[in-house]
Amino acid sequence: MASPVAHFVVSLGINGQVLSQGSVSDPLVQSQLLAAKVENVMKKAVDEINFTEPKNPTAKGDGKLTVTEEIQEGRLSAQALSLFFASLGGSHPVLFWIAFLALLLCKFLIYTFETWWLGFWASQYDHASEVAVP
Repeated sequence: MASPVAHFVVSLGINGQVLSQGSVSDPLVQSQLLAAKVENVMKKAVDEINFTEPKNPTAKGDGKLTVTEEIQEGRLSAQALSLFFASLGGSHPVLFWIAFLALLLCKFLIYTFETWWLGFWASQYDHASEVAVP
């Protein structure tokens, strides 16, 4: 299906590794599973193209142009989460997490200092009469 427009195809595995790359026919030659999937998709596409609408439709729409959104719930596996958190730091995940936690602590310290400084600054107006003005 993509051969008229695709000049270079990359086939990825479940974990994101490159399984094959090259022209459209190269991955199909290298992977029998991929070739079987392409054949199934092509059969379904031909079936959809050859499908003809019945002349007397029995059910008519209710006139609504929108439908309700389908909501799907899923779960993340521990393996997927560990891969996500490990990839955050690149080749130095421990250094990344140490720096992240240190900067998070600095943020909270700065917010605390900011509150203290505003209180200290405001308390200076209590002693404004003691300041000698030339």
